[in-house]
Amino acid sequence: MHLVHINKVPHHLTEIVASVTQFSTRLRLQSADTAAYIKPRTRIKFCEHIFSFAGPDAWNSLPSHLHCITDTADFKRKLKTELFRQAFDQWLLFLFNVFYHISAPGRFCRVVLYKFYLYL
Repeated sequence: MHLVHINKVPHHLTEIVASVTQFSTRLRLQSADTAAYIKPRTRIKFCEHIFSFAGPDAWNSLPSHLHCITDTADFKRKLKTELFRQAFDQWLLFLFNVFYHISAPGRFCRVVLYKFYLYL
């Protein structure tokens, strides 16, 4: 989807997905200022695996600061960093919940873990 967004793919792939800004009915909406793509409606779950649905869905779920990057190598590096950060946050939250419930009687341990989590 990044390559579609910066027009570095064959024309037939750019025709499959539609940007929000391509529709004149959405020009006055707040979403017209974003780099979002429209997900087509599907009737069955199986159709959610095709590129015209899965591509815009994955692209729209990315943080907005990644949408404006035009260099592919820079985009890949920052995307990898973002995905690692999200995974690390989930892992830390899991550890925090485990240690919080283990040390339920001791308030000191809960406070230390909470401050450690806020520090990261």
